[in-house]
Amino acid sequence: MNRDEFRCRNCHATDNLTVHHLHYEPGLKLWEYDNESLVTLCNVCHNSLHKQLVKLSGIIAFNLLIGYVDIT
Repeated sequence: MNRDEFRCRNCHATDNLTVHHLHYEPGLKLWEYDNESLVTLCNVCHNSLHKQLVKLSGIIAFNLLIGYVDIT
């Protein structure tokens, strides 16, 4: 939050801030991530992001299933 000047990186709100982890690594505690793995978001933007991520992950999974995306 310090790096982001206590503002949401999306809408620049200063209230109801949270920290979103861009990825998770096995064995790391939530506070052990480096700053590049974290982003400050307000609750509204954080919830919106998670809803969008659920939809996006489904689209990616479907494209993998039908062969549009090859990760090998």
